[in-house]
Amino acid sequence: MTARHIGTVPRIKVLIADRQTIVRQGVRSLLEREQDIEVVADTADGEALLDQARQQAPDVIVTEIRLILLSGLDATRRAVAEGLPCRVLVLTDNSDRETIMAAFDSGARGYLLKEADCHCLAEGIRTVNGRGTYLGPRVSDLLVSSGIRPAAPEPLPQLTLREREVLQLLAEGLSSKGIAFQLGISNKTVDTFRRQCLKKLRLKSSADLIRFALRTGLATL
Repeated sequence: MTARHIGTVPRIKVLIADRQTIVRQGVRSLLEREQDIEVVADTADGEALLDQARQQAPDVIVTEIRLILLSGLDATRRAVAEGLPCRVLVLTDNSDRETIMAAFDSGARGYLLKEADCHCLAEGIRTVNGRGTYLGPRVSDLLVSSGIRPAAPEPLPQLTLREREVLQLLAEGLSSKGIAFQLGISNKTVDTFRRQCLKKLRLKSSADLIRFALRTGLATL
């Protein structure tokens, strides 16, 4: 993931989206203390989020779910569909399990509750920027209590090597376009492998694939 460099310190470009001005200002103030993070813009609505994402090319978008005009999750879906080279960390006070998985299904790569401290926020930004999947402390507990728990890697004999590669890259947060570039295949071929994974594993959605990746160790909390 591209990051801006100032001197010898790599800076992760961050876009903040929250309908409450005081929250945006607070998050910006916290992140400005981090030497490797740079806030390039903030906004209160989902449409502006997409406009700023296109103009500023942030590495990470930190967004609330409830925004003006367009929700954070709908904006995330559109950003993924457009192939924008950014990753999304949801920062919200919504701890509903279904909403958490809906966020990952939309294309988000991290989920953090606003009750967490600033260290978790910075850690989450760095993790999703590094193609990882990030769950805040209590979010992790909620999913584990739902039966979604990480485990040691296990064999996946029902998947071909290329299907496993695609599944792992999906779990790490790459878009179809990013996977296609990394593996040297077309976007259409990536989608075919994704459908084959769903069929062979008897799963129904991208959220199910994330659950499976967590259980098998392809992705970690």
